[in-house]
Amino acid sequence: MIRNNRFLSLEKSAQLLKTTQVNVLMHVRRGLLEQVELDGEWYITIDSFEAFVSRNGIRKSDEVCAAGCSRHAACGGSCG
Repeated sequence: MIRNNRFLSLEKSAQLLKTTQVNVLMHVRRGLLEQVELDGEWYITIDSFEAFVSRNGIRKSDEVCAAGCSRHAACGGSCG
């Protein structure tokens, strides 16, 4: 079993960002956070988490759609 303190669980990442696990996964999809699979579980790398927080603080990135928004920010939608 791999043990490394350089990773955060999706749950812990969402908790620290004061958001949901789904939103964390959207950050991964947009390339804002990096995830790795260890022993069948997905984790966010501490390095990508720290880089994200240094750019955005503890808030949702402008590059991820708002809830209920079909298009926003990086998608080129006009709902901003």
